[in-house]
Amino acid sequence: MIRFNDGRDWFLEKRYGMFIHWGIYSVGGRSEWEMQKYNVPKEEYDKYIPQFKAENFDPAQWVDYAIKSGMEYMAFTAKHHDGFCMWDTKYTDYNVMNTPFGKDPLRMLADECHKRNFPLVIYYSCMDWTHEAYPNDGTCSSVMTDPAKHDMPKYMEYVKNQIRELCTQYGEIYGIWWDNNNTGYSDPSVNAMIRKLQPKAVINDRGFSGDGDYRTPERSGKRDNAAFVMPTEACDSISREAWCCHKDGDFNSSRYCMNAITSFIARGANYLLNIAPEADGRLQKEYTDVLDKVTPWFKKVREALYASYRPWVLFRDTFLCTGDKNTLYIFLLEPPTATAFPLIPLDTAPVSAVLLNNGQELTVEFRGTAPHKNPVVILRHYPADEFYNEIPVIKLTFKEDIGEVIAKVSAHDYLW
Repeated sequence: MIRFNDGRDWFLEKRYGMFIHWGIYSVGGRSEWEMQKYNVPKEEYDKYIPQFKAENFDPAQWVDYAIKSGMEYMAFTAKHHDGFCMWDTKYTDYNVMNTPFGKDPLRMLADECHKRNFPLVIYYSCMDWTHEAYPNDGTCSSVMTDPAKHDMPKYMEYVKNQIRELCTQYGEIYGIWWDNNNTGYSDPSVNAMIRKLQPKAVINDRGFSGDGDYRTPERSGKRDNAAFVMPTEACDSISREAWCCHKDGDFNSSRYCMNAITSFIARGANYLLNIAPEADGRLQKEYTDVLDKVTPWFKKVREALYASYRPWVLFRDTFLCTGDKNTLYIFLLEPPTATAFPLIPLDTAPVSAVLLNNGQELTVEFRGTAPHKNPVVILRHYPADEFYNEIPVIKLTFKEDIGEVIAKVSAHDYLW
């Protein structure tokens, strides 16, 4: 993995983050894209403003829950596509200070994160459906606004003022998470300003220039055997359709989340998993119900997720491997259907094989398996009926360094 060799290297060590989408769209609980998706006029959408009371918002509870869930940083939506600002900005009245809540939640959250030494990344939408200068033309992901008022340079001054505000008024921040530059407008000076004001801040690849620090695949369950060479952070939401509070939504299973976490973190990427608060500030139960099933599994297999990725060790593409020193971890992305299975072409017998999910030690045999002629490791007494709702992970411990074990496999001409 390419390193930054400066303060941004925190991002390569802390690999599992919590994404939080919260705004006046949480009142409706339909979608953070409500204005565009349901063609809601601004004057109708703005009726959510007097309903946003956030009476149960407690940033300590959010940070507590993130830490309890094994997460190591947080990204918060300061301004989503609707243009409504969730901080006390002086550059527009379209902000949270003019709701019944009347407080600055970003300030409260940043203070809590600083107190815990918990990195905070700030999300900021390039696109803005309610700023008159932004060129919303009704195509793609935008709404339609008055073309006579469109003025991208003017809008960029607004962006720079707000980003400067975010980078100077909230203490140390660890990243700016741009989203949806649907105009393709380029202005490298914005990222340059962020780097000057916040040296530890990582900047993603969705902003106003092509010099982002990392890539951002979204809702991508696609997996292959390639390791991530460039810094990458995949993101997904527990809700199948929305990123905000979703009152009548469908939600991904805990196993779906485990599979995605494995597919990205084990191959060297970061993973940013979204949950959402309701308008009152409490995390929506449908989100936490799923994450609460993921967390015990994550903590049991974390050592395997954070070990070095080891591609092409085993022939089955449903087995994903990591390992360091004398340990090889095997993620069974599709759980075996039998109580015994071979690890082809692994031809060095481990000292032990332990199922991290429950601590059970598996029986290791070393012999040939029909129709193959070469002896390989075979694991027996695997509890085949017990782990269909999670990703099983097996820890193999060897006498030899894992590099030697893999080199020995690679050196043979196997006839499978």
